Amino acid sequence: MHLKKIYVIDNGLANSISFKFSQNEGRLLENLVFIELKRRDKEVYYHKGKYECDFIIKKNLKITSAIQVTLSIKNSKTRERELNGLIY
Repeated sequence: MHLKKIYVIDNGLANSISFKFSQNEGRLLENLVFIELKRRDKEVYYHKGKYECDFIIKKNLKITSAIQVTLSIKNSKTRERELNGLIY
C-alpha cells in the first residue's frame, strides 16, 4: 500500500470548508509549500518509513531534494524528528 497525503489548491478554500477546533498552522504551511513546489512544476513525493519526510523532489529517477516543513524547531523533540526525516 502506498501512503498518500492530500493537499488543496488554496489554503483559503481549505480553511473555509474544513472542520477544526483549533488552527492547524503547520498543516497550512505544509500545504503552502506543496502548492509552491507544484507551481514550479516539481515532481513531488512523500516518504514515510521509520521517519517521515514531507517532500521528496525527484527529477527523472534522481532525488534532488528532501524538504521538511515545520513552524519551529526550537523544541528538541521536534528538531530531532524533522532532522531524522531528512536523514533516514
